Amino acid sequence: MGNNNALLSIAIIVLVLSLVSLFVTIGKVGELTGQASKQATAALELAPAASIEFIVSSINWSSGAVNENATTANIDSEGNVINGNWTTVSQGLTLRNDGNVDVRLSLTTSNIASTFIGGSAGGGPLYQLKVSNSEANSCEYPLNSTNLGTYTEANGTAQPTCQKFDKTDASDVLRIDVNITIPADADSGAKLSTITATAIVWTGP
Repeated sequence: MGNNNALLSIAIIVLVLSLVSLFVTIGKVGELTGQASKQATAALELAPAASIEFIVSSINWSSGAVNENATTANIDSEGNVINGNWTTVSQGLTLRNDGNVDVRLSLTTSNIASTFIGGSAGGGPLYQLKVSNSEANSCEYPLNSTNLGTYTEANGTAQPTCQKFDKTDASDVLRIDVNITIPADADSGAKLSTITATAIVWTGP
C-alpha cells in the first residue's frame, strides 16, 4: 500500500511539472509574436493644362435689311432688332474653361466694323463685344479694356477680356454677346467675322 501511494505521489508531481512546462512554453510563444511594417509611396505630378471650349460657337441673324427711311439698324444677341428685319437672336456665344487651371482670357476679331459691315450713314458701323458671367463669378478679375458686362468696340487685335477665368465647374462659363450697327448704305452680301478666344495660364495679378 505504501508503494502505491508513493507511485501516485510521483505521478502527480510529474503531471504538475508537465503543466507548468506547458504554460511556460505557451507564454514564450506569445512573447515571440511580433509586428513589422514598411511603407511605400505612389507619386505623380499633374501638369497645368490651359483649355477653353466654345459651347455655343456661332451667332446668325440670317438675311435682313435696314428699314426704309432709317439711316442705321441695330442688332444684338440679346434679342434686339431695331430698324431692320433680321431674325431675332437671344443667345450669345458661350465659352467654358475646361482645363485644370485658371486662365487669362483675350478675344480677337478677324476684322473691324468698317471692314466687317462697311457703310458710313448715320455715323458709320459699330461692331462690339460684351463679356459677362454665364455662371456666377466665372470671371473673377475682369480687365479695363473689356469691362465685364459692357459693350466694347472690336479693334481686330487681341483684347484682354478676363484676367482670371475660373476653372471651377460651377463657375467656369462666360457669355459673349455681339452688338452691330448697320448703316443704310452698307454694301449688300454675306458678312462674316471670326472671334478667336485665347487662354494662357493665370499666374497671379
